[in-house]
Amino acid sequence: KHQLNQSITITMMRRSLLSTLALMTPSATRAFHVVPVTTVIHTAPSAQQLLWPTTTTTSAMIGSARPISSSSILFASTSLPSDYDERSKANDFDSPSDVLKALESPDTIVLDVRSADEIAQGKYEPKDPAQWKTSQCTPQECPGLINGGSEKLIPSKDTTVVIYCGSGIRANRAKQTLMEQGYKNVLNAGGLKDLNAY
Repeated sequence: KHQLNQSITITMMRRSLLSTLALMTPSATRAFHVVPVTTVIHTAPSAQQLLWPTTTTTSAMIGSARPISSSSILFASTSLPSDYDERSKANDFDSPSDVLKALESPDTIVLDVRSADEIAQGKYEPKDPAQWKTSQCTPQECPGLINGGSEKLIPSKDTTVVIYCGSGIRANRAKQTLMEQGYKNVLNAGGLKDLNAY
C-alpha cells in the first residue's frame, strides 16, 4: 500500500513537471540537451530520478532492483523537429553550434533558397536585413548560383554563408554548388524550422 501511494504521488509530480515544461518558450527549451545516464535502482526512486525520469518508468515507480542502463533524460531538446537527425545525416547539415557561431558575425550572409511562395509565409530574420539574400534552388540545381550568379550575389568567396530551405535538401544542393565554385565557408543550416529552433 505504501508503494502504491508513493507511485501515485510520483506520477502527479511528473505530470506537473511535464505541464510546466510544455509552457516553456522555445528559447528556454533549447537549454535542455540529451544527456546519457546510467542508473541502477535498488529501492524507491531518488529525488534525481523524480526530476529526471527515464524511458523505463514502471520499474522506477515500484522500486525494482533491475538496472536501467543507457537511458536518456526526458528533458531532451523539444524544439528541434522529430525528423531532424534523419534529415541532418542525409543532407550533411552543419552543427547548430557552428551555424549559431556563424550568425554572430555581421559579415555572414544568410541565403534563403526557397521559393517566393515559401518566403512569403515567413523567413529567417538576421540582425541586419542586408545579410539576408535569396536565390531559388531545386533539389537538383540552383540556376541563380551558376553562370556568374553567385559572384553577383556574394562577391567574396571568403564570406561565410549560412544556407537554409524548407527541409535541408535544397540547401545542401546550394552548399555543394557554392563550394564547387570555390566558396570556403558555407554551412547548411537545414530547414527554416531547424534554424529557428537552434
